[in-house]
Amino acid sequence: MTNIQAIILGIIQGLTEFLPVSSSGHLVIFQSLFKNFNQPGITFDVTLHLGTLFSVLIFFYKDIVEIFKMRNIRLIILLVIATIPAGIIGILYKDKIEMLFLNIKLVGIALIFTGILLYLSDKIKRTYKDYSKINYFDALLIGIAQAFAIIPGISRSGSTISTGIFCKLKRETAVKFSCYIWRYNIIIERYFIHLKKLLYPIFIRIFSLNDYWIVFS
Repeated sequence: MTNIQAIILGIIQGLTEFLPVSSSGHLVIFQSLFKNFNQPGITFDVTLHLGTLFSVLIFFYKDIVEIFKMRNIRLIILLVIATIPAGIIGILYKDKIEMLFLNIKLVGIALIFTGILLYLSDKIKRTYKDYSKINYFDALLIGIAQAFAIIPGISRSGSTISTGIFCKLKRETAVKFSCYIWRYNIIIERYFIHLKKLLYPIFIRIFSLNDYWIVFS
């Protein structure tokens, strides 16, 4: 991967992350257009998502602090429930998920699915639920939608917001709930898993050198 390619992918990530169009899907498409492009697993993709993590934390800082100040345990539980399905899928099928990022045809089909989902959710006119009316089943359904969004091309925000609207959440509530979901914990976990793979050979060399030094000192 060249520096120019990295910059272009960073721009693509920044432009698409906060739109319901699947930033990961667009990254796969643009990576396929680069000649001789390669990266260690999906470490670079995950690192790009870490950048958007910080922007979300900054933008919603006051709201997040307010949730914990109010000790809104029920809302926190709802957010945790919505995180569980993607967490389970990510842990159990990590290697298989990485292979999905190599299938450009799958990404195309997933993008079409995202478009249909957004179209159908736009037809829902009567929504009335705010945070106080979200139930645990709503949170679980939104979490399942997020789990499917692990597939590149299925928009995480698009699928979770659309599912929220299908569950009769007000659009503003659905958008904020989608942003609050702790999927960033999953991103961080995946990031450190890949980082560990990258650093492991370095640590082995360091410890080997230490042993060598001890023997001859």
